[in-house]
Amino acid sequence: MQRLLPLLLVALAGCGRVATSPPPVALAPAESLYAELRWLRDRYEVTAAAGRTHTPEGTPLDSVARRHNELRLGVWSRLAAVDESTVAGEQHRALVAMRAGFVRDLGPLPVAPATAEAGEPAEPDCTYD
Repeated sequence: MQRLLPLLLVALAGCGRVATSPPPVALAPAESLYAELRWLRDRYEVTAAAGRTHTPEGTPLDSVARRHNELRLGVWSRLAAVDESTVAGEQHRALVAMRAGFVRDLGPLPVAPATAEAGEPAEPDCTYD
């Protein structure tokens, strides 16, 4: 019994500790959106570099560019909303890298002006040179 007493005390001491972890950070949603934005950008650039106007799935590049440009606004607002002082370690490095990559690599994509629906005549250009 005396042999088991030290083991019992150690076991009970371990039960008294409560593991504390930092509160969850709202970085995960921003990371997911950033990954989707990066994927769209890469898809656009690879398709354009191949000289194609549609992705292999048949999506027009203008549609990819529009989706990219819409999504980038949401990504930036999510990244800007995260307070750097609330994240540390890996998450802080990820936040800094995403913000830098966003500014450096993920600018708006060019989009052709919308055209008239098929079968409808286009508006004439009545401007003078």
